[in-house]
Amino acid sequence: MKKFAAANSAKRAIREAEIALDEALTRASTMMARLPELRRQAGLSATVGQVVLRHTGDTIAALVTAQSSMSLAHNALEAVRLDHHIPITAAGPDEDKPPPGVTQDLAVVANAA
Repeated sequence: MKKFAAANSAKRAIREAEIALDEALTRASTMMARLPELRRQAGLSATVGQVVLRHTGDTIAALVTAQSSMSLAHNALEAVRLDHHIPITAAGPDEDKPPPGVTQDLAVVANAA
């Protein structure tokens, strides 16, 4: 029973971390999208704020990398569950999950930043 309880706690923790990364990426992307319009509204030239845009873009790229790493951690956690014969518990819709051993290909996004 200890393994099952620990697995459930780990499942919740990793899901919360995934949601936090999604939220951070959404907020950073929204900020990035707003910056050029705000600059234009302030009547500033296109060269103003380029450093801010670059750092925001770096942040977005880092968040995409973090999401990919979290996905790999999720897969590793699943491997531990299987290795120790811990029963599976539902943690959300299965239809949007890739098949075992397959990760979402976000490298294109990370490399574009």
